[in-house]
Amino acid sequence: LTLRLAKTDENDEGQLVAIPLQPSRWLCPVQALGKWQVACMALGLDMTTPEGRNAPVFCPISQTDKPRLGRNMSGKSVGEIVKKRAAAAGYDWDFFTAHSLRAGLITEAHESGRSQLDIMATSRHKSPDVFATYVRSSDAMRRAASKGLL
Repeated sequence: LTLRLAKTDENDEGQLVAIPLQPSRWLCPVQALGKWQVACMALGLDMTTPEGRNAPVFCPISQTDKPRLGRNMSGKSVGEIVKKRAAAAGYDWDFFTAHSLRAGLITEAHESGRSQLDIMATSRHKSPDVFATYVRSSDAMRRAASKGLL
């Protein structure tokens, strides 16, 4: 996926981010994007055309549940969606923001053993110090340096 207008893209060249297929069709972002592209096509935006390829993937949804194709979804809207979904899953929505998605990916990738360089390539972090602030270990006992030393 090519990200355009990313805040870390200082030269406006676009940034390529790999999004691999996942085994679960319910959790696969590639399959979800394909379904979204089909829905957009039904509404008149063909994402295979030059105009469609340059359109934002995430767009606002009107109060009547219609996508506002060609417009960017705001960070505030993403945060509201994250909070609603967290509350629907039974979590305290006060602890969740749009940035929770990024921190969650980084934390899960880190805890599953992915290399820091690979994670930073996906998250597009340039600074290891800033990257480290995103790793939010949920299991301090499992990662304790003294574990198994005695």
